Amino acid sequence: MSHSFRTRAATIAGGAVATYFTARYVEESLSFERIDACLGIHQRFEENACWVATHSLPKCPSSAAAVAPTLLSQLKRENADNIRLAVAAALSEASSDDDAAVYRVTRQLSTVGASSGDGAFVQGCCPRGAIVCFYHGPVYGPLVGRVKLMLTDPGSAYALVMPDGYIINGKTSGATSDGSDESTLLAGPLCQHPPKGRQPNVMFYPAVCDVAAMPAAAAASIDKVAWYDTAPLTFDARQETRTMVLVALRDITDEELFVDYRYMPGDNLPKWYSPVAREGEVPQEKWDPPRPNFDWFIHA
Repeated sequence: MSHSFRTRAATIAGGAVATYFTARYVEESLSFERIDACLGIHQRFEENACWVATHSLPKCPSSAAAVAPTLLSQLKRENADNIRLAVAAALSEASSDDDAAVYRVTRQLSTVGASSGDGAFVQGCCPRGAIVCFYHGPVYGPLVGRVKLMLTDPGSAYALVMPDGYIINGKTSGATSDGSDESTLLAGPLCQHPPKGRQPNVMFYPAVCDVAAMPAAAAASIDKVAWYDTAPLTFDARQETRTMVLVALRDITDEELFVDYRYMPGDNLPKWYSPVAREGEVPQEKWDPPRPNFDWFIHA
């Protein structure tokens, strides 16, 4: 092997390593949410829905009630704070030995149809605004992680994009038929899209948690919910643990969980998919340009 060949090989290898680490630095430093905002893409509908779900409603129209913040930044901040507290509470409760749980999430054959496989079902009564379960699985970075996921699990039907560009590749191993253990919280990837004419009863909401600030019981459980596929370079993974929760949009009693998959109109949509109409929004087939939100899945 000639000296010049070894030199070229070393140069190529060094360039590849430098490119990899540069890309990793960029993906962890860029604010994809700010880029979306500059493009006119926001999550006002989702933020409002989460706020309404997690706050008390007036018992009659004339009753005084809290009003959602008008500033989107403040709305996001309040929701993020509430969801972080709810995540810690849900994980702590799931890890306890208390058998008096008000509800559990079980794994059963979906009511959507035999070809849909298993679905997630609430057993008992889950109150509006509660974290019903988690969309658990490894978390991939927005750029390098996305490429890795495409190579290792191409066309994954369970890859869910967060608003900051990170991706959770959901695992359907969570939940049991009787909801007998803490895997009841891991049923997120089993949730089906609502059939035509039905509205979702849960919604996706992202959470970034500082594990050190959690109660010990919650901190011990969160690794079962979410973990980085590759350790971050520029931040502490324990201080910024990412996950996606499913929040109850209304009281749910002994029924299957449905969440809006929010596929984009330009995607190669499956025949079973029916868009969920949102009040005040133009039909999805008329979107121009497409307006992605964080409750939509990657398609190959």
